[in-house]
Amino acid sequence: MTLPNFFIVGAPKAGTTSLYHYLEEHPEVYMSPIKETNFFSSKEMQEQELYYDATPIQSKNQYLDLFKDVSQEKQVGEASVSYLYYTDVAKKLQEFNPKAKIVIMLRNPVDRAFSHFLMDKRLGLSTSSFMDVIQEPKKFPLHFQQYVLLGNYFHQCSQYINRFGKDNVFITTYHEFKKDTDGVVRSLLNFLDVDLDVELNTNKVHNPYSAPKNKLILSVYRNKSIRKFLKLITPSFLVSGVKQLIFKEGDKPTISREEYNYLVDYFLEDIHKLEALIGKNLSSWKMKK
Repeated sequence: MTLPNFFIVGAPKAGTTSLYHYLEEHPEVYMSPIKETNFFSSKEMQEQELYYDATPIQSKNQYLDLFKDVSQEKQVGEASVSYLYYTDVAKKLQEFNPKAKIVIMLRNPVDRAFSHFLMDKRLGLSTSSFMDVIQEPKKFPLHFQQYVLLGNYFHQCSQYINRFGKDNVFITTYHEFKKDTDGVVRSLLNFLDVDLDVELNTNKVHNPYSAPKNKLILSVYRNKSIRKFLKLITPSFLVSGVKQLIFKEGDKPTISREEYNYLVDYFLEDIHKLEALIGKNLSSWKMKK
């Protein structure tokens, strides 16, 4: 059986869903049919009792079964954004496949934090204000982790570079990806050593911001039991159509200047260290509003 030889490990809310689908189109790339298997982080997620509906794959046989249909593909991968944050995962991946390649997408940690908050707000998983969460980590430990700690990228990236080597770790940013999607995807295909001349539909944005069309839908959608039931009974080919019926694309709520600047101060030292580590100019991340 062919084992995965590359992993998209994060970060959350940084464009990995789109990247997963673009790679899925490439004839020389096989992506696991489930995005977010969370197999290598299942222990950590369960111990923390995270508030999401996600059910990590825990059985190795079940995990390997995801790759039973691999045929002639040159690269075999999966994408689980929880892999970047949890310290032990890089070691687990190295033990599983020491020659694996790692793909990391990073986003301005302040923008990423607020985007994560908006997702949780839409799902009914956070009822507190964003400022309350970021200023009171002891009161909201899991939400603080999801919004703020996940944005401390320096240590997270360091552990993958130290274990797999810089040449085997591809790091890009959400800004680069949005500005030049084709260019970033082409660079990634080159990193994975697959055909660069394959036409991929990079115009489609996957997982864009959306909100329930009305308050009734919002209240129903926020019920975890109902959401889980709908997920179970809705065939995969109908999911996109159902989402269009109940959600609408709209203007995102915006982060306040006070919230933004508070987090810039929090992340500043980590950003400086990250710049030196990955050799990218992240000056826009350090600017206050």
